[in-house]
Amino acid sequence: MAGQNIQPPVPLRQQQESGYGSTNDNTSTMNSTMNRARENLPKVNPLQLSVHFQNLLGSGTFGKVVRGLHAEYGDVAIKIAEDDKGKKKDLLKECSMLYKYGANHPNIVKWYGLYESAHLLGFVMEFMDCGTLDNLLLRENHLDYKIDHVFAWMHQASDAVCYMHSVGLVHRDLKPLNLLLRDGYLHLKLCDFGTVIDIRRTMTNCVGSAAYMAPEVFQGRSYGPACDVYSMAIILWQMIARRSPYGRVEKITLLWNVHQGHRPQDLKCHWILRTFVQKCWAHKPEDRPNMESVLEFSKIMCKVYPHGHEPLKDKHFLSADPQRVGQRKERLSTGRVQGHRRTRSDEVTLVNTNTPASTPSTTNEMTSSVVENSHFTPRDAGALVSRSSTNTPTMNHNTSSPSVSNAEELLARIPANLKPPSQILDDESSEQSYNEHLAMCREWLDYSNILQEATAQKHQRLFEVTKRLELKKKIAKRDHLKAVYDQAINKLNGIEESFL
Repeated sequence: MAGQNIQPPVPLRQQQESGYGSTNDNTSTMNSTMNRARENLPKVNPLQLSVHFQNLLGSGTFGKVVRGLHAEYGDVAIKIAEDDKGKKKDLLKECSMLYKYGANHPNIVKWYGLYESAHLLGFVMEFMDCGTLDNLLLRENHLDYKIDHVFAWMHQASDAVCYMHSVGLVHRDLKPLNLLLRDGYLHLKLCDFGTVIDIRRTMTNCVGSAAYMAPEVFQGRSYGPACDVYSMAIILWQMIARRSPYGRVEKITLLWNVHQGHRPQDLKCHWILRTFVQKCWAHKPEDRPNMESVLEFSKIMCKVYPHGHEPLKDKHFLSADPQRVGQRKERLSTGRVQGHRRTRSDEVTLVNTNTPASTPSTTNEMTSSVVENSHFTPRDAGALVSRSSTNTPTMNHNTSSPSVSNAEELLARIPANLKPPSQILDDESSEQSYNEHLAMCREWLDYSNILQEATAQKHQRLFEVTKRLELKKKIAKRDHLKAVYDQAINKLNGIEESFL
């Protein structure tokens, strides 16, 4: 005993800080789990990879994403975790998900392998040269896109999420920042599998970004795949409006408004599209369509608006300055981002996003056509295929009733597909048919003007009803706050009396 170096007992607090007891057991379990994950995942040879740490593509709580060059894959992106065991464990979990499921779908970012060097842990994935969808929508104001591109992106995103749901996974953090673009902004891929979880698990954790988070998620209720459908609806709205869904609002205020039923401002668009968006962001998960219905809807819309494969228009290419045009070409090829102006596309034919700013609409603010079609399904959108055409003439939207004095003026006011064929000279029957056709066109024009006036009156009434509903809600909120205030005062008075 005399020759032994006997150490005094370690205090309990020091044991906990040093990793003794149950904490050490948990650390050992985490280390063994991480080691097993490392062994099962393919690795990238560091000798074949050149990492450009100074070329930062993105960063967050997880760590950072930098650009690199691989001998086989060419330009790549490397996601590197912070020097934290929890962050590294999350990264290995994301690696496992991407390795298992990412290679099976063209709209999920490709995963090449695990990257380990010194104290760094990360993984290598394909480089998407056009950056994020969020960057295109809110910062690349020189690029204009059409509604055809919106539905093409929607189809690709919903296809990827639908595949995830089919294999039993929920993404939980769908947003434009997690949708990457390449090939001239035409090819979209889903990334960031750090929040992905098995559908069979009971999920109550508050995971995701506030603006795209379904009510049941931040309320702590059990949720499932329907939360991805809600997020997809907000993304679709943002692609059409090309602005942030709620503007600059504090997170707690935003979540309270969503809980109260508020959603992004209604867009001036076809009632079928408006109805579908409202169904997808319904307050109750059971009232939303599944992701398969979203995918089916996007397929139909891609048939109606089939030009989503056409290049986006760059305003700077219209400039006569060759040096500036060369700069735009280089920027398109490298995916570099500059500038912070926000704009919206002026080529959207299905919607009119040039609406005045106002308070967000509530789920109760629907037109009669939406209410009548509350059980809308994507199959109803099939009617658009036969009714819509890229060459459909536009009608004259003058709400005042014009007085048509002659045939030339009448023909100038009606669409080309309604105009009568030219009459045959010296043919009484042809002249009679021509005059009858003109009379029907005149009647059609009168009814069109009446309908436009009635529609304008309807929207005015709806606006007034909306204002009344908003006023009632504010009065109810005021009364509720007053009651809470009075209750608090009574409690304080009771406490004072008990001390006295």
